[in-house]
Amino acid sequence: MNANAGADSYGFTLLALQASLSSYTSKPEREQCDRYIQELKQREECMSIMSRILAEDESVCNQYIKMLSLSILNDWIKMWWNKLPEQGKVAVKQLALDLLSSNLAIHENASIRTKIAVILSNVVERVFPQYWPTFVKEMIELWVSSPFARQDVILKALETVIVDSVDADFNSALPTLRRQEIVAGIVEM
Repeated sequence: MNANAGADSYGFTLLALQASLSSYTSKPEREQCDRYIQELKQREECMSIMSRILAEDESVCNQYIKMLSLSILNDWIKMWWNKLPEQGKVAVKQLALDLLSSNLAIHENASIRTKIAVILSNVVERVFPQYWPTFVKEMIELWVSSPFARQDVILKALETVIVDSVDADFNSALPTLRRQEIVAGIVEM
């Protein structure tokens, strides 16, 4: 699987994801697919490709491809956040909200819902409360009008943000000042 300049990145990525998950893929082919996926995470276009894959019908992209795509997207967000211009950060925040509002957030597979909660919490930990002061209010409003599965995603995201901010076993990833700002933002609500 050699990607060249003229290759369709979306199509090639979809093939790489399918091959990496297939038990029929040889070890050398799987390693090549994995290298491609790791290289894709280094490119800014990764977010748009993963977003497109996640929006596909399950007849095109099954739940396992979507779970892998969510994992790749989450890794990409962590790697790229500080490199993105403000407009890019707004786009990532919007993508997290779009995922929360999508049918994926009410998927029967709890692992997919958990991955969406993790993506949302990673964004929240970077922007709340300074750049998203209405986060808690928006989550409450969405909670009231959502089915149980989406409520589950919202609860998991809130729990992750709170645990990452206050639990000594988990909060080493967040700087002290950032944890204090998040907790203060939640307390104010």
